[in-house]
Amino acid sequence: GGEIPGFATSYIIKDIDGLMIGILGLTTTTTPYSTFPDHVADYDFIDYATALEYIVPQAKEDGADLLIVAGHICYPEIIALAPTLHTLGISVIGGGHCHNDLVGEIVNGVVVIKTTAFMQSYAKVEITYDKVEKEVVSMEPSVYLNENGSPNQAISDVVSYWRTQTDGE
Repeated sequence: GGEIPGFATSYIIKDIDGLMIGILGLTTTTTPYSTFPDHVADYDFIDYATALEYIVPQAKEDGADLLIVAGHICYPEIIALAPTLHTLGISVIGGGHCHNDLVGEIVNGVVVIKTTAFMQSYAKVEITYDKVEKEVVSMEPSVYLNENGSPNQAISDVVSYWRTQTDGE
């Protein structure tokens, strides 16, 4: 019916020290065939730009000063979307879905961060925002590999159990 499903939240707004940060969700358009198709048969997955052009004005109307996209999309799709993100006033997009890219860069005035899979890496963006002028002054992305850590034994045990179950051992 063209409406966002009741269980889905398109965005949230977080008040961080008086700065209203709009965090918008975006999922891959491949969902209808890359997940369990029966679970999403009733939904249309529109292109990213159209979805953002619909949601961004709502988030701004609800008070978002700074916009960030948490995307479940791959790096090439993010790069193709960067001009639209810039036009819409989105400052940061983080990607996930494809597991091979580790990126922290600024493209068309938008910070693009993309990490690998399985918590093997993480990204950080330092943003300086002028609350009086209501504008981003600077953004500095960085990405890191998770190294020298110790696995959590309880989590490792759960993973081992399910690996055994799915391997049929």
